[in-house]
Amino acid sequence: MSQEHFLEFISNGNSNSHVGLLELLNPLQTHIGCAKRMGPAESYMLCVLGDEGQFKMWNLKKNSVKPGSSCKKGYKNESGLCTMPIPTTRIPPKKAPQTTDAAQSFLSGIIQLFITFIVFFL
Repeated sequence: MSQEHFLEFISNGNSNSHVGLLELLNPLQTHIGCAKRMGPAESYMLCVLGDEGQFKMWNLKKNSVKPGSSCKKGYKNESGLCTMPIPTTRIPPKKAPQTTDAAQSFLSGIIQLFITFIVFFL
C-alpha cells in the first residue's frame, strides 16, 4: 500500500478495501495461525490473522489499556500477550509393588525348604 493510498484510507475510514499489512495493526484480532510451506526451490511461512474480518478505524487518542490486562476467559497474561495456558496433566506417584498371596506363599515355601535342608543335613 503506497503512502498516498494509506493516508487516503486513514482519512476516509474505508472499511471495504484491502488493507494489506495494516491487518497486523488491527487491535481486534484475537487469533493467529501459521504454517510452514516447503517447496522444491523455496520455503516460506504463512500466517493468517483472525477473527475480525473488517478493518475498522479506532480512536488512537483514546486512553489505552496495558497489553495483556484484558484477556478473554480461558486466557492468561504472559508478558503482555494473552495466551492460552498449557494444560497440565498430573501423574500420580508410583506405588511400591505389592507382593501377592501367591508370591508370599512361594517365598514361605522356599524358606521352609531351606530350613529343613539345614536341619536334616546338620
